[in-house]
Amino acid sequence: MHKLEPDHIILPKLHPSMYLMHKYWARKPHNIVAAYIKKYSSEGEIVLDPFCGSGVTIAESLILGRKAIGIDVNPFSIFLTKNTIIHVDVELLELIFDLLKEKVESYNNFYEVKCPYCHDLAEISHIIWKGDIAKVDFGSGVQTEVNISLVNVKVGEYVLVHVGYALQVIDKEAAEETLQLWEELLNNS
Repeated sequence: MHKLEPDHIILPKLHPSMYLMHKYWARKPHNIVAAYIKKYSSEGEIVLDPFCGSGVTIAESLILGRKAIGIDVNPFSIFLTKNTIIHVDVELLELIFDLLKEKVESYNNFYEVKCPYCHDLAEISHIIWKGDIAKVDFGSGVQTEVNISLVNVKVGEYVLVHVGYALQVIDKEAAEETLQLWEELLNNS
């Protein structure tokens, strides 16, 4: 059995991003765990962590060329450990992200509103409740109250609604097109 010599003090370092995908209260400092693995095992040997928690010992063992066995009674610990060490195809991830981003960006106009002062388009990032409430009919018997403080709307006009706010007055044709798009999205999901 190896004896740990008091040759130096190991100060904890901040965790790299791979350990920060989820808060885990008992996470051990990765650099200290790695130092012990280097000192007490050789490449190719097996490191056992019977209480693997967030997976730091397992991940550092694999990084250092060891085999690793992680056990925990908490299923979340196993889930977190697996997702910390799983191989990710970065090119595939970027491709899927770009496709998703393109799809989401096609809805950006839902967050644009004409500024009542300068008349330029503005992007909505925050909405503050002011209390101007109107009843909106979404068709098919669905009615709800929405805040209309952001738009100048008259009874009978169509509005674009998001998270309880009328964001923009739209013409009948645009309203029908939007309703058709939502119907298609709901039917295809």
